[in-house]
Amino acid sequence: PETVKPSVTMIGPSDNVSGSLTMIYHLANGKFIIIDGGIILADRIYKELKELQPNATKYTIAGWFISHPHNDHQDGIEYFIEQHGHEVNIENIYFNYAKSSYYDNPSDKDHTNEREGARATNLREILETKVSRSTRIVKPHSGQIYNFGSATVEVISTVEDLLPTK
Repeated sequence: PETVKPSVTMIGPSDNVSGSLTMIYHLANGKFIIIDGGIILADRIYKELKELQPNATKYTIAGWFISHPHNDHQDGIEYFIEQHGHEVNIENIYFNYAKSSYYDNPSDKDHTNEREGARATNLREILETKVSRSTRIVKPHSGQIYNFGSATVEVISTVEDLLPTK
């Protein structure tokens, strides 16, 4: 049932935060969809949930989408779960990363690609140890559509679309 007026909240860079962006969709049924979130925004995400639904005793995140394995987009979910996991129910987590071999690049002198590949490989393992058994970890593909009550999310593209075919 629709219990609240839907809204979108964007948490973006500020004086002390650079490069991070998080979107919070408050759905008509009172649940949330979150897109991305760096570690520096994890507490701010929880604060926004409390402000958007002040009378709730527990918050339900219907879907948390992680776009890519940069720390300012993915690292917040792990910290968020550690700090606030007992106060939220995360129903689904969505991400689709390339295999770490995609990031291998001998000319990458600062090993940035290697680090991103390691994060991509380890995120599923990290989340599986931190989320409840009822949380589904989903690998979305381009063209898929997910329905969350009166809200619909369509996956326009994933990293698979950019990978070499050989």
